[in-house]
Amino acid sequence: MSKSLIRILALGLLAAAVTGGAIGMWLYNKPHTNVADLKADAVLSAGELYAAYSADEAASNERYLNKTIEVRGKVAEILPGENGVVNVVLRDDGAMSGVICEFLAEEQMSIQGLSPGAEVTVRGLCSGLSFDVALNRCVLIQP
Repeated sequence: MSKSLIRILALGLLAAAVTGGAIGMWLYNKPHTNVADLKADAVLSAGELYAAYSADEAASNERYLNKTIEVRGKVAEILPGENGVVNVVLRDDGAMSGVICEFLAEEQMSIQGLSPGAEVTVRGLCSGLSFDVALNRCVLIQP
């Protein structure tokens, strides 16, 4: 191969590496979507959401997984989670399972006054069933 062809290939590889690195950095630093600004794909009670998953997890995943869900229900527990998150568990009276709503640090001021028994409406991204139905990146819509 000639020196000019090797030089062109080297410059092409360098350009591809720089472009790939720039795209990777952009994706890594891309801000998360603010769930408070999203329109809910479904609005239901904690009991209705859990019952749907209990009846048919596959169909519920088709309908709710990775979608913005607005859930209303009674606060059963407020639990510390990993990495500074707070989990608010919503359940119907007497139910053993319900919906776990994960609040990131930037949303925790809105739930400071919550206590078990309070009726709330929460919006979050559904991540499926794991004993309870899980909503991530939640925001408090109505205390």
